[in-house]
Amino acid sequence: YMLLHSDISKMVAFRIKVSTFLTVLTILGLIIFAYPYQALWLIDATAINFYLCWLIAFAGICFEGFFIVVLFIVPLVYGNIQLQLFRRVYLENASDAAKIRVENTPNRQCFLVDKAGLLRLMFFLSTVWLNVIPFLGQYAYLKLNEKFYLWELFSEYFELHGVFSIRKQFEIVQAQHIEGDFGASAIFLKSLPVVGPVFALSNAVGAALYIAEVEPCIDMDDKTKDIV
Repeated sequence: YMLLHSDISKMVAFRIKVSTFLTVLTILGLIIFAYPYQALWLIDATAINFYLCWLIAFAGICFEGFFIVVLFIVPLVYGNIQLQLFRRVYLENASDAAKIRVENTPNRQCFLVDKAGLLRLMFFLSTVWLNVIPFLGQYAYLKLNEKFYLWELFSEYFELHGVFSIRKQFEIVQAQHIEGDFGASAIFLKSLPVVGPVFALSNAVGAALYIAEVEPCIDMDDKTKDIV
């Protein structure tokens, strides 16, 4: 979708180049300056097998790189470009009834605290350490966060439709017709080394197309009345 729409490609091309450069720089820096020292520290401080120490240290480097990219590089470089992409793609593909509902939804009051965003951040910080554990820990992280990441991807959808209640937002995300595997796949792509920041943008586009497709199954009754 991004490649077929040249104006979108131009809008994100520079940010993708910058984020990729910073990601590669971060990974190389961690491998050169941190990886050997962490492995040697494990060898000296524990009785773990020599080669296993290097493997564990590498897993730790991957975790550190992921943490830096997700919490610092992506927000710094992309800003609100993901929300802009979602809004544009969703409104281009939404039904006429949904577009009318968006037009009639009052703007959110700027002084309201984004409690949903804080809750998602707290859950992310409480589970991100699982990525240190090779394979099983990363699988657990994906499964635990699949719905929460969907919640994050759909945040602009809730904003457009005036769904400000945390309970109602999560009620929509947890609905049977919203596939959690979509969120798990999106997290996995976003977590890939080097190319992860690129998928952070494509995830926003995919989420917009997905919610526009399943929207007829979503019960939006009274969603604009309960503000928390």
